Amino acid sequence: KLRETDQVVALEPEAPEEPKPKEKETYIGEIKSFNIMNGFGFIQNATLKEKYGRDVFLHESQFEGMKIGDRVSFTLQVKDGKPQALDVKRVSKKSLLSPVLAPDLSPALEQTQVEGEAAEAPDTMLEEPAEAEKAADAEEREKQSRRLLRACASERPCSLEEMKEALEAGAEVNTRDVTGQTAIMVSALNMRGGDRKCKLLLEHNADLELTSDPESTKTTLEWVKERINPNFAEYLEALSKGEAAKLEMTLDAPRADEL
Repeated sequence: KLRETDQVVALEPEAPEEPKPKEKETYIGEIKSFNIMNGFGFIQNATLKEKYGRDVFLHESQFEGMKIGDRVSFTLQVKDGKPQALDVKRVSKKSLLSPVLAPDLSPALEQTQVEGEAAEAPDTMLEEPAEAEKAADAEEREKQSRRLLRACASERPCSLEEMKEALEAGAEVNTRDVTGQTAIMVSALNMRGGDRKCKLLLEHNADLELTSDPESTKTTLEWVKERINPNFAEYLEALSKGEAAKLEMTLDAPRADEL
């Protein structure tokens, strides 16, 4: 006969379900810059820049076959709070909206499942992104400064607007050309609208006290007085001091020594 027992039989616990593979969010951005010599660049994405305070670091191993301006998808690796791009794939070629920069793009709405483990990033990917970003910014500033000088020398009607765009993009207002002349000197020599160009440069804090060339002791203002004429030099000096200034002559007309 069966009889009751005080023994309690413990049930074996059910085996836990295997965890589902984690998913990584895929972002869409645009390659903002890339320095071939240093082997890195940056991807711009508005949401990530707002979150991390910087553009996404792009290593040369992820850049193969791509160009600045390409629209790309990527997943994210964060190292010491700094975003780095992995699994970079081109979505579309260089944007027609801008040769270098395009509008900030939001992250992709859909998430894709990572197949297998992400490959380990090479050690060089862990370079200090802040230093890399400074190098990229310096390169862009130099590019815009060259653009500024070309616009200063140009007689095209749109050249004044091109100067404004270059200055707003970070051009150095006191940059020098290959001969050592500053942007304001190049503009002063321009017989078509040079007065308006010089005024624009002074509004952006161009320095009239800089030497007229790296090996000279003559200031830019003294150079203008001798090379252009005293009236124009007085006009520029008044503008630099924030005083009301009226130009009695115009650079659109020939100078006295050319008559």
